Amino acid sequence: MERRDLIRTHNFIKEAYLTLSLKMPLNKITVTSVINEVQISRSTFYAHFQNIIELREKVEQDFIDNKLNLLETMDLEKLGENPYPMRIKGFEMCRRNAKYIRGLTDDGKDDPFFTAINMS
Repeated sequence: MERRDLIRTHNFIKEAYLTLSLKMPLNKITVTSVINEVQISRSTFYAHFQNIIELREKVEQDFIDNKLNLLETMDLEKLGENPYPMRIKGFEMCRRNAKYIRGLTDDGKDDPFFTAINMS
């Protein structure tokens, strides 16, 4: 079992990345900007992530996993009869996370994450 303080720090780093994604283009986010945002040491960052690319991939994967978890709550047998409740839940989730989606897609520029969330 992971220690709570490690989980909390891991989540703070991911949240810092999301916050920075709202302030600057993704290709400008660096390890330094993340550690300054969350106020941790460089060694703490590297204890959790190998690099900024791994951090971004983890943040993106978390979002996709949340979308897939939402699907698991749906009765998929009824999906063929009426797909709208599932689509509504998906849109509501996207609306709740719209600012982060904009940040992770570099404000709508062509981006693999944008494709990934539309495919899941």
